[in-house]
This record gives sequence, C-alpha cells and structure tokens, in this order.
Amino acid sequence: MVDMAVKARAATCPAALNVSGEHFPCDWPVGEDGEHKGWAHTNKEAQAVWTSDPRFDGLPVVDTVTAVPDSGMLTPLEQEAIATTAVLWKQLTRIVGDGPTRAADLNELVAHVHVIQHTIMSQAAARAYPALYRTLGESIEQRTVTDAE
Repeated sequence: MVDMAVKARAATCPAALNVSGEHFPCDWPVGEDGEHKGWAHTNKEAQAVWTSDPRFDGLPVVDTVTAVPDSGMLTPLEQEAIATTAVLWKQLTRIVGDGPTRAADLNELVAHVHVIQHTIMSQAAARAYPALYRTLGESIEQRTVTDAE
C-alpha cells in the first residue's frame, strides 16, 4: 500500500520562493521521482522564475540578477553577506530530512535566515536616516524631538 502523504510529497516540487513575507511554492509538475525537467522553478502567482541548480551555488545574488541595477544602498560587503545567506539557505534545505516535519522545520529556519537578511538590509535605512536608525555597532545620539520635526 502506498503512503498517500509520501505520494503527495513526491507530486510536489519542494522548492519555494519567499518574497516580502509571502511564500510561493514551485508550481511545475513533477514526475514520480519528485523531480521536474530543467533547472528552473516557477510560480505563476508570483510571476517568478528562479533556480536551485547547483551550478549557481555560491554565486552572489547580484551577479545572477543582472536586470536590477546596483542602487548603491548596500556596500559590496553587505551585498556579499546577503548572497552568503542565500548559500546558507541552500545548504540548510539539504540538511533537513524528508520526513513529516520537513516543511515545519524549513519554515522555522527560513525565519532565522530572513532575520539575518533584514538586519543586513537595515544598514541602508540607517545610512539614509542616521538621526532615526543606527548602523550595526554604532549608537544614535540622544536628541530632543520638537514640534517642528
């Protein structure tokens, strides 16, 4: 007898894209082996195509998304750190087993990766509004808020 949970999991690609707090699973059909042809994943609702092909592992995200110009808001080191979190996520997805708690475990881990990414990205906001936010390792000077502000 075939375990229906295993069969359902095999019919769904495990890849997913998270954008602005929304989760978009890959919607390409898969075969009995749980794989689909090609190196890309898609989600129609997100209007997105992405890859989990190991040939792209370790590449900085800024090198694989050439259509987005560098705004200069993050330093090269911060961009590299963001790319490193993407590599970390890829490794974490390989560490987590395929048991019944896989989805829950990945959801817990992705939240931690997002905290690291958000912390790095907050550097741009801190540089844009130094009176309101601090960069990592620094402090905000004490100031008095007046009605004129």
